[in-house]
Amino acid sequence: MKPATSSRHMATQSPNTGNPLKENALASALHQRFLNCPQYAKLLARTARHSQSELNLAGLSDSAKALVLSVLNHEVKRPFFIVVQDNLVATRLKHELANLSRYPVYFYPSSEVSPYEQVLSSPDNTAPQLEVLHHIMNGGDEPYMVIVPGRALMQRVLDAETLKEKSFTLTRGDSVNRDELARKLAARGYSRESLVTLRGEFSIRGDIIDIYPSTGYPVRIELFGDEIESIRQFNIDNQRSVDEISAALIPPRWWIVLDDTKEFRDGLIDKLRDVAEKTSANLDEQHRETLLTVIESDLTGFASGAYPESVEYYYPYLSERFATLADYLPEKGLLMYDEWDSIAASLMGYEEKLNNTFAEGLNTGRLLPLPRPLHLSFQELKEKLNPMQKVFLSSLPAFEDDSTHAVVGFDCHPVERFGNQMQLVIDKVRGFRRSEYQVVISTEQPQRLIGLLREWDTPARYIAAEGDVRTTDDAVIEAPKEGGTDLEAVSFAELIAKGNAGGNNEVWVTRHGFVSGFRMEDIMLVSITDAEMFGLKRRPTVYRRQTVEKSYERFTSVSDLKIEDYVVHMKHGIGQFIGVQRIAVDNQHREYLTVQYSGEDRLYVPVDQINLLSRYRGAGDSAPRLSRLGGAEWETTKKRVKKSVRAVAEDLVNLYAIRAKQEGFMCLPDTPWQNDMEESFP
Repeated sequence: MKPATSSRHMATQSPNTGNPLKENALASALHQRFLNCPQYAKLLARTARHSQSELNLAGLSDSAKALVLSVLNHEVKRPFFIVVQDNLVATRLKHELANLSRYPVYFYPSSEVSPYEQVLSSPDNTAPQLEVLHHIMNGGDEPYMVIVPGRALMQRVLDAETLKEKSFTLTRGDSVNRDELARKLAARGYSRESLVTLRGEFSIRGDIIDIYPSTGYPVRIELFGDEIESIRQFNIDNQRSVDEISAALIPPRWWIVLDDTKEFRDGLIDKLRDVAEKTSANLDEQHRETLLTVIESDLTGFASGAYPESVEYYYPYLSERFATLADYLPEKGLLMYDEWDSIAASLMGYEEKLNNTFAEGLNTGRLLPLPRPLHLSFQELKEKLNPMQKVFLSSLPAFEDDSTHAVVGFDCHPVERFGNQMQLVIDKVRGFRRSEYQVVISTEQPQRLIGLLREWDTPARYIAAEGDVRTTDDAVIEAPKEGGTDLEAVSFAELIAKGNAGGNNEVWVTRHGFVSGFRMEDIMLVSITDAEMFGLKRRPTVYRRQTVEKSYERFTSVSDLKIEDYVVHMKHGIGQFIGVQRIAVDNQHREYLTVQYSGEDRLYVPVDQINLLSRYRGAGDSAPRLSRLGGAEWETTKKRVKKSVRAVAEDLVNLYAIRAKQEGFMCLPDTPWQNDMEESFP
């Protein structure tokens, strides 16, 4: 489903582009520079078709890696799966590749919460993950790139067969039974609400059905009788319909799908209760009571027909199928490792952390034993990925005695810092031009840079984000040329036809290019960015959690906590922090945050999972009532608050509707002088 273009704030969307093949002047121009590069020819020969050989690309800086990957993906036309160390690195690389690639670029984030914390998956994770999984299953032969943190390859998702079986599509012209559709959505974890505001919700109001799928945009379905007359995406903020589409994909809400029959739930409850009773016999009295209390709370949720917070933890009791993203990777895909040594160290540390958390939960009665862990081991992951062709990217230079992989070395160097001294920038750029380097300047202030270059008789060409290429005579991009004529948008293809591909003697200025500077001798290319010129880091589209979660003041350090502080655990509710305790688990001593609950109940939270706690904020100075571990009181409180929030949301929607009917006034468009003034600020 293509994103709508007529609304800037339709909803919280996944951080993926999903864009089709697009004209990209910057990508086309840079691609041309690789055509006569010997290293590039060697690289193409080894990646054009699938083989078991491994290849090492050495000597590339971070932004140079993005350049090589984008050019290579366009040439070999295979799916690329680029494994990086963490979400932060993935976000930066995604930003650059989206600017440089002519094919779709996807981000598959890793979860920051352990699966053994019994917390439902974040919608901000599942949305882009589902988008990637469905694209892999249905993407055909079209090339694309997926950037994935290594940890995500170890984290469980639904297997492909179950995901296909439990996803369904609503198409214009289909016949729909409202009650049957409501039951179908509820069985996949969706909750029925009076007003749809979050992923995984739906509402039915007469002939109008609103659904916010677990991936993609919210959709509004209008019925004529039982037939779907129209499907439109709509804006969550003001609930207005926007673009009409022909079909909407509805995947499951969580990485688990429960049968909606009473027989199934009763059978699951009996199985879990039996395992809990057998397990509790091997625990001491305190931990036995903890286990039985926790399991009864979860079983109460199952009996109610809902998806309790801990539901995904019990997946191994429902199915023997186990899958991660690694099981979806197509055989023709090319696996890229960005700094393998760092990835391997991160994955081994992550596996150890998960194993320790699981063992601690079992020994303290917080967790029920599982038929199999909820994560892949590092060794299991390597075995799954073994059949794929691999390319290792490294910033280190190539070593001639490296016999492990075939090596393609690049001669790449960092660019010096200029400390906001524009005279030094101009002098350096002019020096590069004299040496016949192609200079690309990526800046948030393209008009200012073009003006400075023009003052020093340095020809430059502006490459617009939409792919238009304009000369320095058009320094004010939106302004008409002298004499009042309109700007002429020159495509890269037209430049090639005219025999003017930008030449080595010309500076290219772009707003959307590289994040960091480098000099690549192999293709005589220099990249300069705001980071080198002004010490400012370019701001990629950062992967963030959903706005709803930001309302919590989560703790990030033990120093933020004081004895007797009231805290809120996302699953167990309000408690009181009473200190840090050192506990031995499997002959290993670890520190735990001790949280006191109602009565004698206590919860021990590993220090490295402090993000599960947030500061309690209540009205007035009176002490809050502590929650009871395992009780239904906290769930009742959350439902009551949710209901109040919805009432406020409905009032706001009504207010927006009233405002929309009132007459407004139009501001004048920005002038070239205003743009000049704004961009004069550093």
